[in-house]
Amino acid sequence: MENRLSVRTYCISMLSIIANVYLWLRVIFIEWSETELEVIVNFSILLTPPVVLAIIALYLKRAWIMYVAFITSLPIGLYLLANEGTWQLFGSLEILLLISAILMTKDIVNKNKTKTYA
Repeated sequence: MENRLSVRTYCISMLSIIANVYLWLRVIFIEWSETELEVIVNFSILLTPPVVLAIIALYLKRAWIMYVAFITSLPIGLYLLANEGTWQLFGSLEILLLISAILMTKDIVNKNKTKTYA
């Protein structure tokens, strides 16, 4: 009774998670300066929970957790889209979370249809 995700869904989900972690580490280690410490800490606190939720959703293969990850990241993602530089990439990566959630839902629904008619 295991939900299996398609390779496409798994790859897009992993891309979203890895890209978010990469950008977060890039901002911390490359673009960090003493005057921005408070900003880095605040954004780290805001950006970490959605990524953790996305990892949990992918591991448990639960689309609703991926939707929660998207919804929790949406306000900060929209705010970051309005800024310049690397911060805009964080906002655009939130779209990958939504695509992952939609594809996970589609995979689960297709599996249930196949199981029902088989």
